[in-house]
Amino acid sequence: MASELRVDQLKYTAAGSSTNPNISLNTDGSCTFGGNIDIGNNNLLVNGQPFSTLPPQFPESAGDQSTVGATLKSDGVNAYWENIVPFAEGFQITRGYPAAGYRGGAAWRNINRCTHATFSNTNIGDRLDQSDAYTAGAQNSAMRAYVYCTPNNWNANSNYVSTFSMVTESNAGAGTRMSTSRNRTSIMKRDFKYAYVCGDSNDSPDRFDLTNDSVQTVGGSGGSGGSNPACGYGETKGWYKQGGNGYSFDWATQSWSGWSSNPGTDGTNKTWNSRLGYSYWNTAGGYRTNSAMSRRDDVTGSNLGSVGKPGTTGEETFHTGMTHGFMNGMYDGGQNNTGGQVNFSTHSFGWNGSLNSQGTPGRASGAAIEYGTLASGYTGI
Repeated sequence: MASELRVDQLKYTAAGSSTNPNISLNTDGSCTFGGNIDIGNNNLLVNGQPFSTLPPQFPESAGDQSTVGATLKSDGVNAYWENIVPFAEGFQITRGYPAAGYRGGAAWRNINRCTHATFSNTNIGDRLDQSDAYTAGAQNSAMRAYVYCTPNNWNANSNYVSTFSMVTESNAGAGTRMSTSRNRTSIMKRDFKYAYVCGDSNDSPDRFDLTNDSVQTVGGSGGSGGSNPACGYGETKGWYKQGGNGYSFDWATQSWSGWSSNPGTDGTNKTWNSRLGYSYWNTAGGYRTNSAMSRRDDVTGSNLGSVGKPGTTGEETFHTGMTHGFMNGMYDGGQNNTGGQVNFSTHSFGWNGSLNSQGTPGRASGAAIEYGTLASGYTGI
């Protein structure tokens, strides 16, 4: 006959008869331990498998070490926390650097500093190796700015890349030359990874790697090769419009898709990007227009609403900030220095003389590159 040992409590008697039991056996089959569990050199098992605890957790007061909102991940051996920084918060932009551009038949090497906190703009002088007229730029994580296809002339092709440091506000020499000589360019910018340089009747963009300065040509859409394109970009896609052709470009697959409800710009009038899930696109072409802009969803490309203009603009030198977009020069029948901003909360566009471009008689179709701080753990998308 089988026998049973039935107990309600286990107690180490040397502790004294007045002490509470070290182990209580509960009616639900669980045990309550009155002290530490020491399993010596053996493993603590759960369903036959070694038990493991979570990695250490830290409150918000721990700053960069905080695990609040972090995702638990594993490398197959060890578990760890990963702080996933949202795209909107990954890059805290505090300044912009309007660069190059043109008036009449003259192009510039000049750069301004646009300070977002004070809505002010200052000339810092000629900092580029070579000038350009219809141009665009990007930055890497070290805040080196790149201005692409700068011919040191107006309205000319080039594969030369002029660079400058936004940290020291000094010339930083030439970057790696592009695979293709281009004129009248625009870029789709994948945050701190790649700048896809488009334009000048070449259907295949050059992909400039912002992590190592290498260049590779990627396949085009079959209609993404015209001069003076307008480009936009967000967290998951780039956007392209030139003439009647409109496309989205998926970052992950580097594949193009048609944009059936694209805005009316022919590309000569440019795009204000934001980090908030939308961009502002011109809706008419011809180098200038007073037609309202269209706010477009960065994922679907759909129209989110109209944004009226304070007057005629075109060939705008645009860049983005955290709460506003900034304009430092444009074309309204003549290349000029007119400044303005769009408020990302109210979606209102107005002139602002404090943002007027400085140091040149006009700055149409210039590049403008953002400067700021990357959030801890953010390396781009």
